[in-house]
Amino acid sequence: MDILDELLGMEPYITEFNGYEYVPHNLWNIIPLGSYIKYIDRDQEIRNGGFLIQTVNHSCVEQRQYVLKRNNKIFEFRPFFYYIFYKNPNEDTPVETNVVNQPTEPKKTRRKKRKPMKNSELFSKLLDAL
Repeated sequence: MDILDELLGMEPYITEFNGYEYVPHNLWNIIPLGSYIKYIDRDQEIRNGGFLIQTVNHSCVEQRQYVLKRNNKIFEFRPFFYYIFYKNPNEDTPVETNVVNQPTEPKKTRRKKRKPMKNSELFSKLLDAL
């Protein structure tokens, strides 16, 4: 924890993790789905993880996984060797109470309206095709 305290006191880490909460290894299951994950890797570089869409709990802490989504790509992430931070986007967005639901207009079709063929016209076209 001393390394983490030292890192979070330095400038790039202060601004990057503003509003994020650190999660120790034993509390990984408290991160709500939909939260945005950032982490510090072994080289002490800041990495953007993505949005948490699933957690895979395992009896062994080292085998736990997060399923993250970033830039329309889904990937599995094993957080055991990283310092994990999360930010719940649902807490920061204010609830809008003045939203008015307007009725939606039906979609306009672009198809041409065909006039129905008479049986005699259809029969003559079939004979011409043969």
